[in-house]
Amino acid sequence: MKCVKWPRKAALIGFVTVAVLSVFALLWRVNFFLIPFASLKEDGLSCVGYVYANSYRPSRVTHLLVTREESGQKYSYLAYLEGDHGGPAVMDCDDWTAPRAPFFMFPHVNPPCIHWYAAEESPPEPKTPQRNVKVGEQSFEFTANDGKRVSVRW
Repeated sequence: MKCVKWPRKAALIGFVTVAVLSVFALLWRVNFFLIPFASLKEDGLSCVGYVYANSYRPSRVTHLLVTREESGQKYSYLAYLEGDHGGPAVMDCDDWTAPRAPFFMFPHVNPPCIHWYAAEESPPEPKTPQRNVKVGEQSFEFTANDGKRVSVRW
């Protein structure tokens, strides 16, 4: 009797199919993609940092996560290019910084950069400067916590 090898091939094909579908399912849920060729400038000079967008297609970007160095440590900002509650805005992420990876999922429970207050609580006075946000075609500009003007192009 001859040994049939097709069950091994079928199992391998099934495993590869499941693995590929799992990757696509993960990417479907990913909130932010690293923009590898984004340029960051502070006060007109190039600076070190990285930028994530909520879409890998530049025409659909509505949120950015900008991470740059301030006083020797990394600092992240969440930027709304199109706001549901008004125009563009920037929120600082306090002690949280975006991980440097090709993509990541922004947590839905207790998300960083977003501060919640109960109805009876009043939020503390902002300690950040006026952001003076400007949005252009595939560009974004704001004032960082250290007072420097940060511009992002993607």
